[in-house]
Amino acid sequence: MANYKIKDLQQAQTLNGAVALEIQDGDSMSTFATLDQIAEFLGNTTPVVLLTKAGPIDDSYLPDMSASEIAAAYDRIVADPIHTVPVVRIPDNGGQYLVPSGYGVHADTKAVIGYYASQTYVLPSSLTLTSETFTLSRLPYTASSMEWADLLNNTALPSGYLGIDSDSTSEEISAAVGGVDAFRKLCSKLLRRNCIVVVSTDPAAANRNASIPVIVDVNRSVGLPLKITLEIEYISSGEYIALTITESGGTFSAMRTSVSVSDIPVALAGKADLDPATGFVESSQIAPLEGRQTGVNTSDGYFSSDAPVLLFEGDRTHEICFTTGDDVTTDQRLFTTARGSQSNVQLFVSNGSMYAYIGSQLMNAGRVSPETSYHVLLSVDVANTTGKVYVNGVLTNQTSVFPNYQNANVYIVGRLTSAYIFKGIVRFHRIFNYALTASEVATLWNGGEPERYMLPLSGEMRTGLVAEYIAAGLLADKWRDTSGAGLDLPYVPTATGGTAVLDYQQSLLTPSGSPLHDLFVAAGAVWDDTAKSWTVADYTGIDTPTMTKIYEQSHNVLNGVDWTSKLLYATIPVNLPPRADVTGYNGALTTARSAFAGSTLEKAYIAVNDDTAAGLIDCRNLFRSCSKLKTVVGIILLSDSVAINTDVFAYCPLLERVRIRNLRSSLTFAHSPLLSLESLQYLVENAGNTAAITVTVHADVYAKLTDSSNAEWYAVNAAAQARQIGFAATWGAFVEKDAATVGDLAVYDKTAGAIRFVKGETLSAAQLPESLTPLAVVYARQGDKVLIVSLDNVASELRWAASYEVALSGFDLATGGTIVLRIGSETEVSITYAAGGTLADLVSATNTAFRTTLAYGSPLTSVDRGGWAAVADDASGRMIITANGYMSWWATITVISGATMTTRPENVDYQTTITSVLIEGETEYIRRKNGVNATNVGCNFAKFLQYRSVNGAVPTSNVPLGSATIVNQASFETSEFCAELRAAYADYASYLFGEHMAEYPSAYGAMLRDGRTNTAKIGRLRFTDIYGQSKPCYPAAAAALEYGVAVEGATTGLEAGAWWLPSAEEVYLLMRDRVLVSTDVEKDPVNRTLLRLSKATCYGTGYYPWTSCECNSSSVFIYNGTTGEDGNGNKYSTRNVRPVSAL
Repeated sequence: MANYKIKDLQQAQTLNGAVALEIQDGDSMSTFATLDQIAEFLGNTTPVVLLTKAGPIDDSYLPDMSASEIAAAYDRIVADPIHTVPVVRIPDNGGQYLVPSGYGVHADTKAVIGYYASQTYVLPSSLTLTSETFTLSRLPYTASSMEWADLLNNTALPSGYLGIDSDSTSEEISAAVGGVDAFRKLCSKLLRRNCIVVVSTDPAAANRNASIPVIVDVNRSVGLPLKITLEIEYISSGEYIALTITESGGTFSAMRTSVSVSDIPVALAGKADLDPATGFVESSQIAPLEGRQTGVNTSDGYFSSDAPVLLFEGDRTHEICFTTGDDVTTDQRLFTTARGSQSNVQLFVSNGSMYAYIGSQLMNAGRVSPETSYHVLLSVDVANTTGKVYVNGVLTNQTSVFPNYQNANVYIVGRLTSAYIFKGIVRFHRIFNYALTASEVATLWNGGEPERYMLPLSGEMRTGLVAEYIAAGLLADKWRDTSGAGLDLPYVPTATGGTAVLDYQQSLLTPSGSPLHDLFVAAGAVWDDTAKSWTVADYTGIDTPTMTKIYEQSHNVLNGVDWTSKLLYATIPVNLPPRADVTGYNGALTTARSAFAGSTLEKAYIAVNDDTAAGLIDCRNLFRSCSKLKTVVGIILLSDSVAINTDVFAYCPLLERVRIRNLRSSLTFAHSPLLSLESLQYLVENAGNTAAITVTVHADVYAKLTDSSNAEWYAVNAAAQARQIGFAATWGAFVEKDAATVGDLAVYDKTAGAIRFVKGETLSAAQLPESLTPLAVVYARQGDKVLIVSLDNVASELRWAASYEVALSGFDLATGGTIVLRIGSETEVSITYAAGGTLADLVSATNTAFRTTLAYGSPLTSVDRGGWAAVADDASGRMIITANGYMSWWATITVISGATMTTRPENVDYQTTITSVLIEGETEYIRRKNGVNATNVGCNFAKFLQYRSVNGAVPTSNVPLGSATIVNQASFETSEFCAELRAAYADYASYLFGEHMAEYPSAYGAMLRDGRTNTAKIGRLRFTDIYGQSKPCYPAAAAALEYGVAVEGATTGLEAGAWWLPSAEEVYLLMRDRVLVSTDVEKDPVNRTLLRLSKATCYGTGYYPWTSCECNSSSVFIYNGTTGEDGNGNKYSTRNVRPVSAL
């Protein structure tokens, strides 16, 4: 026989955090815990539970032991003198052992297992009573079958109670509750109330010729024999019969006794009484919902039906209870009665608010928060044209008009289309065929517990109920209609073969809800029942899942003199302090190499409190790469011969406070710009060096230490020098590409021969070594791709498209004369020049004529009339005339008399002509969040709000949601034409953000264009200019292609050809979070790095970078530093060229 073993504790904890251990035979591939380890882990008063063979856990926990080997292992465990923890053994007729673990429902057997902390043990299904069966004495039964059927459908029955006739046959019981199927449904329902069905397969009486399921619940105290008590409630009189089943030596016996209400265990005392006046269960008596399925998550599927009964005409009320997900900004439909938008009725969440449609009439039902529950009723009274929305029992909006109100053509719960999916939990919903009154709404609200209210069996609400879908009716493939009308809603999964994702809310058996609650407390954590959070030492606000990780990763880990790698890569914010009785303090020699390295600790405890020292003999890499570490609690006491290196605090950019005693060798805090004065004061005052050492600090810290006007810091430097401690500065901290974030500086490291990144917040440009060549600044990340922007503008005044130009000759300067030109189709320009004048005089006369000749009220020098100008070509004696404008019909020129005109070989005006390679059609747009396709969308919200609040439109007619019009703030707040906007948005900023910011991410229009591809398409296109020289058709794109960063003796991959004009998306990502002015630069990682390098900044105000995305024949998309928008700028304009690239 194999020796018994117990599976590793960490594996045991994967069973929903419960204390369930598997016994099996040992082999070389398994890891096991000893019994004394289990006792230490659990404490000697917590039952150990042994999981073996099959049960309500998946097959990965099946041991390869026979039944006899399991039984022998059990006997050895119980007899083990070391083991003082109670062990429970529950055999069934198959020779299996089933013991408690985490709460769960096995998909096949429907067996429910309770938390160990409740001391409640549950039997498996199909258990045979091996001693005797039982009969029940007959008592008068007066309840009708209909009452029972309604109770089945509409009442959340308490755990452990089933009201049936005593001494009834199986047929009588089935008939009493509405049939065999109804009784099975009732049993199934009670299964979700921490109960389980036991079937007697050995009937003792003739009328027991069929198996009779009964409901059992278990009440057991530690150390007492297992006892199962069945409470049979006789509803009419409230009398009780108790059936007690006991187990001894694997044999079960049953005994029938009487019991009074006062003797019923507290755990089972919540019976549901009928109201004598109505015969119905009072809502206040309905059992709590904890421990049962409580709804369905509609993120991956929805419910839909076109059953004619659901598509009735006329008055209606829709009731729905739901819990929002973690995002309430996107458009999410809770239910709709029409496939087309804005017809019949809909309820949806969008931009942090809840809205209802009746026809095309939109009603704002108020703000909503993430992960919050709401109870909503939407009623329609057609005859009186009244629509109302109630939220949590309160009327929040109503309307007397609902235009375009149409008949329902479908009933959908959880979405409208694939773009409008409700990503939360739907708890229940009902449909009524009339408009409920305010008092009926209040009744359904049920004092804040709408899920616990069940409709009466008669009355107007029952009569008007069309369909009802409560949580208990949820199945994997449909939502059962519990009204009795049979209008089940089929489930429609997003993925083929998917099933409904049901939500379960488990009983809180401890104050925090964790079965490990007492263990957390024993380890020193404190539970705050008001805040519902944990505190470790003085670190507060810890939720229970995080507390579980803290306990698992740090409890009793720093216990002794070897801490090597004990919290390496820990993923917790704080560790449990080392216990005073197991840690060597004040001089003990502890090895702590890499003890905390790579962890996410914000506060690291190396001692039980801040004034206690932990003696270390090896602290190499102790806190290396602790990117979130701010404080070390306790004193680091270094031994005289400590093993130390420069990486003790390497890459700790947030480190503020640490106290080190007896420092005798050099140390570095090079990557810690926030290191406190107190930390350095303590280090210097308590140093133990006998020879000169160097403490390297970040440049920001070094600047304070060497600033004679900063008295306290300067004094530390002086004290250090007196103790042979010198401070040195460094340039910043390296990170690799996978850790690079916005604002980090990409550099080429000549030593490593690779591109690396310097954390922006640690950067000191003056200290950068010559081996590092700055390349670019990170402005965004897209998965593994790091987006970078050049350190400077290639040009600040460069046109997107080349000017149009012609040359004039054939004029006689010696004799003088007149030149007559035609601009466009009808505007003539007369230029008279005197005899003996110069070419410069002719050019001046021409420009004067352009300024003074008006075309429809505007001079020809205006960009909307061609932007005409003349210059002299002294080398050839010609006059060159150029056009820079955006209207193609004003960009043509003809000589009427007095000169000869020469055009370029490619006589094309690139500023008013479609490129033919960037867009399809005549115009491309960007989409706003409200669905409007526009040539201007919000990008930098701070600038957008600043500009549009003053310069938005003043409406003269109604502005609906989804309008292209951007109103100003005063109009939004006071105009009669903005009522619909105010109903939908709480304030102007919410309106501007929710309606007119760019939709992002977006799969539409210019946002789909690729900057690199666009730039490559146009950046190499060239023409021969009027001087015979080859020039780029599109100078901005050409300049971006020509830009590159060269590093002598190396190839970085960022040379010329690796950069491009940003796309509309890329300029959006570059500019959306930029601050507006230099005084706020420390809040802006990109501009902070650029400023520290003395490079060209890109603030949200006054900056106008080109993109490579064409809008139409005369304009392209730009970032507009006046409006804060991704807008369109004319191709003739001169703007910033700021190349971007990606790694």
